[in-house]
Amino acid sequence: MVARGLAATHSDTLELVAAQLGFRDWNTTSAALNANGSGGPHFTQSVPVMLSLDEAKCREFYCNFLGFEVEFEHRFAPHMPVYLGLRRGPVQLHLSPHRGDATTGSVVFVWMTGVDEYWRELAASGAQFPVPKAVDQTWGRELTVADPFGNRLRFCERPANGAAQRPAVQDDAEARGGGLPHETASFDDARELGAQLPDVKTTADRLGVALKIGREILACTAIHKSAEPDSLMVRLGFERRDALVAEKPNAFYLTAHYEPYPVVLVRLSQVSRAYLGALLKEAWELDRGENN
Repeated sequence: MVARGLAATHSDTLELVAAQLGFRDWNTTSAALNANGSGGPHFTQSVPVMLSLDEAKCREFYCNFLGFEVEFEHRFAPHMPVYLGLRRGPVQLHLSPHRGDATTGSVVFVWMTGVDEYWRELAASGAQFPVPKAVDQTWGRELTVADPFGNRLRFCERPANGAAQRPAVQDDAEARGGGLPHETASFDDARELGAQLPDVKTTADRLGVALKIGREILACTAIHKSAEPDSLMVRLGFERRDALVAEKPNAFYLTAHYEPYPVVLVRLSQVSRAYLGALLKEAWELDRGENN
């Protein structure tokens, strides 16, 4: 720096090094770098593993859109799906096609600097993926993007000087996953709306509500222990459910138990009665189409 005519104290230089390493200040950096001392186990890095259901979509999203590079790829055989190791700078991600490694709906949190510049990069990429606005949270300025498989990545920049920021009030539709109405639905709404559809029989007992067409379940309370409270399971087909989970992850999700079935889990607290009615009608029309 001196050679370039830039004056900086020793303390200023240490703070610059801390910022380059992604830490809040030099004290935090020093503690992290010396946490393990000279002996004993030394942990160097953790790498999140997320589920990838389609290689082409995975490469399009993570490489062409987010700007990661393929560090390695592995197949157990030439005809088998690929396991990808990705990197952008110091951040590494593994995308696995093996359902035993991960499940959809996972979240990865990434500390970074220049989150607004990154938003502009994504917006200018030309890729056909939503680019939500970055929002101010108490822990920093955060940009959340969802991949085609329902996983979410939260890129966050710490507040200047470690100061807490006041969260910005999000537009309600955006906070609920984009375009979802304000008021919320209930299981009683699901039962009443289902009863209005032709040939649909509704029941309610201690386990919850169920909407059936003959012996087929159209929708019901998600009772498996992996489901969140107040979740409704709706049968919509694999393609439609994957699109909903990717586009509106705050309202729609999956767990490993439900993933093999053509259903989606709906957080009733994130949809309105009117939206739920349209969703149930869509499920009913799909059933009619499959059985005609």
